[in-house]
Amino acid sequence: MLRRRYTVNVRSRLKYFHGRPDLTAMINVLFLMLIFVMLGSSFVKVSGTKVDLPEVDAGRSLSVGKLVVTVDKNSQIFFKNSNITWDELRQRLVEVSSVAENATVILRADTKTPFGMVAKIMSLAENAGLNVFIATVNPAENKDNSRAYVDER
Repeated sequence: MLRRRYTVNVRSRLKYFHGRPDLTAMINVLFLMLIFVMLGSSFVKVSGTKVDLPEVDAGRSLSVGKLVVTVDKNSQIFFKNSNITWDELRQRLVEVSSVAENATVILRADTKTPFGMVAKIMSLAENAGLNVFIATVNPAENKDNSRAYVDER
């Protein structure tokens, strides 16, 4: 039995693309991913005053970035990076509570700060109608105070 070999000329309809690919869809996806990462990140803006935060084993961290009150080891009070007195702190907290409906105060106190001073600042903030949080660091991490955990009291 003889088999005949048939040849068929088939032309492909595919053509080579000679140009630049359209990157619009990929750029849109990258921008959406960037937005989700930025919204999902938690940042607490802390003042530039160096303090040694107490170590507390916190289960979770809370991202709050409203008002930062810092007390250093010399018991000096800083509000928004400026050194202030008790009367000025009381006045600023009342001003903030009258302007902002749901304001929050983050208290960054050095471990050597007397507890009476911390309690007095918390009392001033609560009397002004503000939420008070205390910033601490996790003992398992390095002593990097830029990544502060906020513990609600």
